[in-house]
Amino acid sequence: MAAINTTPNAIDRKLHRVVLETDPDQFKSFIALARQIATSKPQEFSYQRLGEVQYAGAGAIVTYVSFAHDIGLLDNDLKLTRPKREIRALENFQPWLGDLTLQYLEANNASLKQIEQAIQDLSQGSPCRLSTQENIIVKLDNPPSLRNFRFSLKILALLRSNAIGLASRRVVLMDGIVEG
Repeated sequence: MAAINTTPNAIDRKLHRVVLETDPDQFKSFIALARQIATSKPQEFSYQRLGEVQYAGAGAIVTYVSFAHDIGLLDNDLKLTRPKREIRALENFQPWLGDLTLQYLEANNASLKQIEQAIQDLSQGSPCRLSTQENIIVKLDNPPSLRNFRFSLKILALLRSNAIGLASRRVVLMDGIVEG
């Protein structure tokens, strides 16, 4: 199966870079691994600012290392939970990432069914509320952190687009009818 075509700095590519760089013999903390990745200035952690390519620092990268641990890509010792040779290719990594993300959401009271119910509840209230990530997470019982929820939704929108989608649209709101 071919890799899903995502942008070079999409979240799946960032997490792939994290797992490829991890070495529990060399890095003993999330920040040590993040610093090493930041030093190498990989394309996955690049962005454009004022027409110039910039690179994320260790402080930004450590959030991805932490998330990789939280969903089970890495264990407490920063060791991969699957042999590196099996996920070196992006087309092998993406399905594993998608599966672990779904398992993480289910284990943290944010399964697709629970998200669907939250969206329905928000739309049927009076006034109805938009199904923003912030509004959905408030409807869930003991959900993951907002950061992890956002990262998880980004992954699923990329890798499991038949299950969930994220959209930014200009929305018209009126007091008493729809709230943000």
